[in-house]
Amino acid sequence: MGHFDNYNQPANTVTVVKYGTAGFVNFITEEFWANDVCYCIKPHKSLNNRYLFFVLKSKQDFIQSQATNAIPAHLPTEIIESIKIPLPPLPIQEEIVKILDNFTELEAELEAELEAELEARKEQYEYYYRKLLKGNGNIKQITLDEVGKISMCKRIFKNETLAVGDVPFYKIGTFGKEPNAFISQKTYDEYRKNSLFLKKEIYFYPHQEQ
Repeated sequence: MGHFDNYNQPANTVTVVKYGTAGFVNFITEEFWANDVCYCIKPHKSLNNRYLFFVLKSKQDFIQSQATNAIPAHLPTEIIESIKIPLPPLPIQEEIVKILDNFTELEAELEAELEAELEARKEQYEYYYRKLLKGNGNIKQITLDEVGKISMCKRIFKNETLAVGDVPFYKIGTFGKEPNAFISQKTYDEYRKNSLFLKKEIYFYPHQEQ
């Protein structure tokens, strides 16, 4: 929304989004200006606010499920007020926070290392991809029609599909998902007879029993 040179909330405040991504729990580590789209939760002295954050974060899915279906989604105040949380003694809360913060820091360090490793592997892949596939002037160049026959696949039209049937029919939008259309066994057999199909082959390594 922009920048403002003032603040109305202190650092280390627990917030819960009220509209839009309603129910998202956050912990703001700097002074900030909160507008009317979020709740700011300020616990009394018997409750560590960082502990409160971890508890509410663990309940985030539940909190988000309580938002209304309006556009934008809205999280009523009474929902936030009615959330129950465990309240151990303050020293135990502080110990829990210490343990969870250590895990959070370790997770951030590992994530940074993994991202750096992934980026390095992407660069390595791109280098060898270009180097190996680009070729050079000594390599013979041929056209695709010299490689083999190029042909269109046979099309199955919508009026050939069924809501229920013998053979599931996958379309572009249903690859890797549940099929929402089927074809009859007869149609399948006809297409199979006149089309090229991959044959299943089983490979055994020398050390495996066959």
